[in-house]
Amino acid sequence: MNGLLEFLLESVPVNQLASLMSRLAIDISNVRNFEQSGLGELEFQNVFSQSFWAQIFKGENYSSFFLNLHEMKIDQQMLKNPSVQIIYGESAFDVVILLSTKDCSDAGLVLASDFFVWLKDLAHTFGALGYCGGLEPAFDAATQLFSSKGLGPIDHI
Repeated sequence: MNGLLEFLLESVPVNQLASLMSRLAIDISNVRNFEQSGLGELEFQNVFSQSFWAQIFKGENYSSFFLNLHEMKIDQQMLKNPSVQIIYGESAFDVVILLSTKDCSDAGLVLASDFFVWLKDLAHTFGALGYCGGLEPAFDAATQLFSSKGLGPIDHI
């Protein structure tokens, strides 16, 4: 099975977004592409710029950004081809991390608890108000690996 896993960090504070992107992307050489929905490609360094995200926070009503990476580290494992969507709306940034179940399995990450510890740490470190993860869509309680309330009904991928 090759499905899509979705991990959601809800309402990440604007002053934490650049630091979160730095943690996820590691460095600029790991960025495959970065674009704003409807406007196309953006400069890669904007991903790591606090002033870029603050400008979006002040000037936009709604916007969506897509960040594609070569790899991402979860626990001690490197996963290939992750995607990150940053959604701005209603004065908050939500961050959605998309991973292939095949890439996760290939990296030895198959248990809900493997992802739970990782996303819980990100949520607490970067001030997200909530978090969840599971089969897409992550907010569907029936297909969740976990949420900020604890482990969900699916215990592995």
